Amino acid sequence: MAAEFNAFGREMPLGLALLPSAAGSLELLVAYRDGLECYSGGPKALTSSARSALSVETFKVWDSKVLVGGTSLFLFDSGLALLSSLPAPDDEPIRGLLPLVKGGLLSYSDDESVRHWTVNGEGALEPNITWPISCLPIYARPNGKAVICIENGRLCERDPDDGRMVKSWAKTPTIVSAFADARGHSLVSIDEEGQGQLWDLHSREPLFAFQTLQQR
Repeated sequence: MAAEFNAFGREMPLGLALLPSAAGSLELLVAYRDGLECYSGGPKALTSSARSALSVETFKVWDSKVLVGGTSLFLFDSGLALLSSLPAPDDEPIRGLLPLVKGGLLSYSDDESVRHWTVNGEGALEPNITWPISCLPIYARPNGKAVICIENGRLCERDPDDGRMVKSWAKTPTIVSAFADARGHSLVSIDEEGQGQLWDLHSREPLFAFQTLQQR
C-alpha cells in the first residue's frame, strides 16, 4: 500500500489513526501540527480525500468523529467537516484529550487543569465542570465510573464527571508518566528515576518493576 503524505510544511506527521469505513475500504487520518488530512481507498492505494488547516496539539478518533485540541477544541465528522468548536478554557492550549466511556470527554492543559465536556442534542460541544484538582488523566475505566490519573506523582482514580476522589493507589516513587494497554488489563508507570512498574488494572496491585533505558 502506498500513499504520498504531503505535510502542511512539516516533515513528520504528529500521528495516524484509522477511521470507521465500509468493508473493503480504508479511511486513514493523518494529523500534523498545522492540519489534518484524510486518505481514502482500497487495500493497495490511498488518495487524499479531505484536509483542514488548523493548529493541532492533540487529537483523538471518537466513535466516527475526530476531536482536535489546541488553542481551541474542535469536533469534526469523519470527512473533516467541522461540527463544533470552542476556545480552550482560560486561553490555555489543550495538550491532551481522553474520551469517556459513557459519553463526554476530558481535556487537560500544561498546568494539568482538567475540563469535562459533553456534546448536546444538536451535536455541539458544551463545557461542563472544571475538576477541582490538577492532575493528568490516563485511562477511563470501561464501567464509566472512574478515570485513572497521575496526581502529585501518584496514581489515583477520580470520578469522570466532577473529579471527586474514588480510589488512591499504593504509594510509589514520584510517577511522571503512565499508560494503559488497549485491552484494559495492565498499566505501566515510569517514575522520576526512570524505573518502570507494571500494574494489574483490576486489582490495582504492582506486578513487577523493571529498568528503562534511562537507568542503564
